[in-house]
Amino acid sequence: MSKKKQWIGWVLTVLAVGPFVVSAAVKFLGIPQVAQGMEHLGWPQAMTPRLGVIETLCAMLCLIPMTSILGAVLLTGYIGGAIATHLRVGEEPWGLVVFGVMVWLGLYLREERLAVLLPIRADDFKFEREVTINRPHSEVFSYLKSLGNFQKWNPFFRKDPNTKIATRGQDTQIGFVTSWEGNREVGIGEQEITRIIEGKQIDFELRFKKPYTATNQVYFTAEPLGHSQTRVRWGISGKSPFPMNLLGMIFNSEKIIGNEFDWGLNKLKSILEG
Repeated sequence: MSKKKQWIGWVLTVLAVGPFVVSAAVKFLGIPQVAQGMEHLGWPQAMTPRLGVIETLCAMLCLIPMTSILGAVLLTGYIGGAIATHLRVGEEPWGLVVFGVMVWLGLYLREERLAVLLPIRADDFKFEREVTINRPHSEVFSYLKSLGNFQKWNPFFRKDPNTKIATRGQDTQIGFVTSWEGNREVGIGEQEITRIIEGKQIDFELRFKKPYTATNQVYFTAEPLGHSQTRVRWGISGKSPFPMNLLGMIFNSEKIIGNEFDWGLNKLKSILEG
């Protein structure tokens, strides 16, 4: 397990557990606002110190590596009771829900035993978009072969006009590499021509280095539809590593990437037809 992953896990754990430590402390101090809050939630004031003890024990167990999983289970139960209490008085409990998620996400990132029990593997993905260009097939394929030309219709580079570009090798030939370094949206990476099927397909290896590391396979294909029409397809496949696979459960990755591909293909169409 990487140190970076463990560090993020500890930060999430402290952020999730910290509010319960503070809550326990104010319960022991007997602050008047605490008594008012207990009355509002329907709890007798005599229960305040007991709840403080429970919060303290749960927090300590979460922070001690040997008992962290037990602590997370107990704290989750406590959070569940707190959620029910807030719902009973007509209050939204989303803050508690977020703390519960942070407890388990932080524990997952820093605890190898939990990663074994609940493995989150990189997911396979494959996206493809196409466009019809009103130009002869030979002209379109010749343009697609050049990574230098790709810079003119690459949708991701428009996010940072000042992206730094470097190259190695001879363009349109296998082994040619284009590397880039841009802002946070563009990141750092490189793309290499790995195979050319003359008149049909160009394959690339796309290597991301920052803000995350991943290696994907990309291809352009050109299919003649007639004397002066060509169908171009742009596809990508690979594995979505953690945490990108979790984000993919929340956001529609295919739609997001597909929209970028559509923009790029339409830009390619306007260049070749213009």
